[in-house]
Amino acid sequence: MINLLKTYPIVDKIKITGYRQIDDNELFDDTRFMVVDDDIYNYVVDNYEKGELLYPDTIVDLSLSDIEFIEFDDVQALKNNALNIFIRNELRNDDTSLDFFLISVKFTILNNQMIEKGYVFTPDNKEEIYLDVLNGGDEQSIEILEDYIEVLDAVTTYSTKVNNYISMKKELVDLTTSQEIIDIYSSYTGRNLIDDMNT
Repeated sequence: MINLLKTYPIVDKIKITGYRQIDDNELFDDTRFMVVDDDIYNYVVDNYEKGELLYPDTIVDLSLSDIEFIEFDDVQALKNNALNIFIRNELRNDDTSLDFFLISVKFTILNNQMIEKGYVFTPDNKEEIYLDVLNGGDEQSIEILEDYIEVLDAVTTYSTKVNNYISMKKELVDLTTSQEIIDIYSSYTGRNLIDDMNT
């Protein structure tokens, strides 16, 4: 069984992260482009979405025999990767984590200020309270409300990402093929799982 949850980058190996054909056949990794022969290019194109393509970092002129192919054949590992990459990209990247922490603190402060002014928001009464504050004429309450609405949008966005993660996790449980996992991941993120695994 292949463990897809390894630590990147792999020591002494470089991962091919893409390919393109302009004037020549080109492969690329995180640091450079390489011009390669047709047989190498076609091999990479044929296998790119099926697994990892690695080559020694000491290679200057890449040959087909230098490429190590590790197939994605473990469905449970692919499910784990889908969940871990979703967490990394959507919920735990440095910007999101810091932003969410700061937004959560600000939301708590603003919510308490609104309660002190006599306004308690619920999902059912928020429109009514917005109008009450705006029509009440208290400039400080209006300023607090404007900040509150902006912060609430950010909290709601993050909450949606959490809900998407939970829904995706439930859907992944019963899947039995790699393609089904790739499709579900794409439906929640708009991205290709294999590409995300290779970056």
